[in-house]
Amino acid sequence: MPRFLIALSLVACTRTTVVDGDSDASEACAIPVPAQTDLSSPVWGEPGVRFYVPDGRWALATALASRQLHEVDGLDLDLSPSWFFASALEASFLGCTEQPADPDEPANRYDRQPSTDSEGCFELPDSTVWIELCRLFPDDLACEAAYADVIPSTARRDAVPTGALGLAWFDVAAYALFQRRGSADPDAFFAASPDPLALEKALAVAHAAGPWEPELDALFAGCAEAEDVGSCLTDAPLAARVSAVASHTADLEASVAADHCYDEPLTEAEVEAFVADLGVLWPRARVTEATDAALAVLDGGSFQEDGPAVLDAVADEIGVALSCPGAQLGTWYALECPP
Repeated sequence: MPRFLIALSLVACTRTTVVDGDSDASEACAIPVPAQTDLSSPVWGEPGVRFYVPDGRWALATALASRQLHEVDGLDLDLSPSWFFASALEASFLGCTEQPADPDEPANRYDRQPSTDSEGCFELPDSTVWIELCRLFPDDLACEAAYADVIPSTARRDAVPTGALGLAWFDVAAYALFQRRGSADPDAFFAASPDPLALEKALAVAHAAGPWEPELDALFAGCAEAEDVGSCLTDAPLAARVSAVASHTADLEASVAADHCYDEPLTEAEVEAFVADLGVLWPRARVTEATDAALAVLDGGSFQEDGPAVLDAVADEIGVALSCPGAQLGTWYALECPP
């Protein structure tokens, strides 16, 4: 079994547990990226949306984002690719630049959403997300470049990998900053919560409104024993978005639990574009080495067949890893990484 992340979803509405490497060979999905799924909740008020993965770059980007979070020492941040797709659905309806149509149903295509271009496919605002990323990860991210050259979608680049990985790194920052929003020990809070999607909902709040959003105080103070931590949110639009992200996540993880995973052919062009975009976010990335290594293991197979080896090659060669930014947390906020 390839050295990747295996989804062990037990039921649709439980959190997906992500583990490393050697796993039971009966697991059908080597990479837990969901395939076409009928969503039970509306997206931007539109009911009956049929989710699909636009192409291999989206699959690679969300899988690597999930993998990097899982590998952060000392933090329990097991967010599945499904959560990243759910977040993008509510952020941009996956309408950042023109996306390919559903390969199974060509009439099904995400509508273009030009209003989402300025903050990218995953909606990473300069004033709440990017500013924290550059405070806490100044040596790893492209903070000396203009924000407009890294995160927003353009006519030439939809910035999918930069958005997915940028959101993953922000999740680490937000998780650490939860110590200032009512939870001295985020790991303990989420482990004890009866809500299986408590972590996903809290990070959805931080993503949508920033890590200093007062609603997080209400969530941590009033919902430690709640079946739905979102029930403590009083801002109706924010609560609706958080609920939608949680619903989409559960639907997509149910597809993975049913072994219904994305498995289209993975092409050289998709791999090259994916790695090149990582270099936009990470100036120190070894783009040439990672690209060469990834292409060397690409064997003309599907995403589930070739994807694990491609992601292993990129992770081994890219030269950038995610960790809790302890020194910068101390400098900016007098905090340490969560215990």
